[in-house]
Amino acid sequence: MAFAAYILADSISPDGVRYTTFQITYPHAVHKDILRHRVHASSYLSFRAYPTEKLFQMLEEDPFIPEKFQEYRKGMDVGSALDPATEAMCESDWIIAKDAAVESAKRLMELGVNKGHANILIQDFCWITGIVSGTEWGNFWALRANPPSTSKPRAEVIKIAKMMYDKYEENKPEELDYGELHLPLVNNEDWTLFALKDWDFKDAEEQLLKVSTGRCARTSYLTHFGVRDLSADVGLHNNLMDHRHMSPFDHPAWPIPLTGPKYIEVPDPRVGTVIDRGPDWRGHLYGWCSYRKTVPQEYDFSLVRDQIEEMSK
Repeated sequence: MAFAAYILADSISPDGVRYTTFQITYPHAVHKDILRHRVHASSYLSFRAYPTEKLFQMLEEDPFIPEKFQEYRKGMDVGSALDPATEAMCESDWIIAKDAAVESAKRLMELGVNKGHANILIQDFCWITGIVSGTEWGNFWALRANPPSTSKPRAEVIKIAKMMYDKYEENKPEELDYGELHLPLVNNEDWTLFALKDWDFKDAEEQLLKVSTGRCARTSYLTHFGVRDLSADVGLHNNLMDHRHMSPFDHPAWPIPLTGPKYIEVPDPRVGTVIDRGPDWRGHLYGWCSYRKTVPQEYDFSLVRDQIEEMSK
């Protein structure tokens, strides 16, 4: 697979607030370092559900191996590069460890163990692909794409972050008016297909919100059977809605008018005031509203769990 970063949708509001959706691929071993930034929505392929046999194939054809091994340092400091002979021994030991993990996972599968358990043993040698959206990228660029020399993350984190930053700087966002839709993984052909149904514009928009959500859930235009299928995308959306799996609903969004400052001072009993978000934030988005925010009780599954379980009987 290897490192990859693509912009799936890039939009800017009348107030100049940019909202960008990426599809990215990087080693699962550094996944937690990407997820630390809470202002981004993210949807990833699930190693709990991913077929173990496909991961075995990935590890046979293209396992993750660090491009450089660096010498030991205390704490989080990154040491200097190793000499070529030591580097070669490190890579050999890494491959031995990967092969041993694969054999252990295979034995678990032969014993009939759930793939979610088996995949834990091998996932950090694999690549992971996901979709990430947000309006707030400055902190991510500063800490990940261009980190200070005294506090650098792992080289793999810097690499994918720089790839994202370069795409972001090169791309020109599409101008959208208030309420117009930012729809990752939806293209002009999809709009045309719904136009042929002779639906009015509002109906087409509602269906394409569902299509975008379904595709973000599987991080692909294609169904898991390898075909483009609008009805399958809508069906997946409906299933996610029924079970309140909300993260894919975060990515489709539309601009909202700005009504006040981005950050405001609010009272605090200990220090007097603290800085908080202003009135134009919708969850993690500033100046934009995600599709998720239109779903009743999207913030707390416990509020609707009994109702959903009753409907499923």
